[in-house]
Amino acid sequence: SGLMPPHVLPSELIPTSLRKSKTRHASISSQGQGSSFYQSKDHESTNSLNLVSSFEDKRKENYEKGQAELERRRKSLLEAQRKEAEERERKEREEIEKREKARLEAERKRQLELEAQIREKEEQERAREEERKRQLEQKELARKEMERQRQEELE
Repeated sequence: SGLMPPHVLPSELIPTSLRKSKTRHASISSQGQGSSFYQSKDHESTNSLNLVSSFEDKRKENYEKGQAELERRRKSLLEAQRKEAEERERKEREEIEKREKARLEAERKRQLELEAQIREKEEQERAREEERKRQLEQKELARKEMERQRQEELE
């Protein structure tokens, strides 16, 4: 009730971000009452502390904004790289499928050509066999006709 409040807050009550190394503040508070000169100096140092803390706060905020921007750009870059990789893999798969389809189509055509060649050879073989049989029949008919004519001459 009759005591004067201290001119400076005890260091325990000052936030750590605003604490400064011990200066005249401790000596002023230990003296009890300081002169008006020291009180005005205290006021100026408090203002400078506020300016410093304000500057530090702005610097910290700017740093955090910069970090957030870097993180955003990093994520954006990673996303772009992921999309590029997916697109590259998709094109690669399509190219592999295209080559496989072309290979299968070429194999199918080759197989059809081979089957056509086999049918052609079989047809040629059948035609030769029919021609051979026809010639044998003609020879047999000719032989029978000669035999018949010889029989007629003998009679």
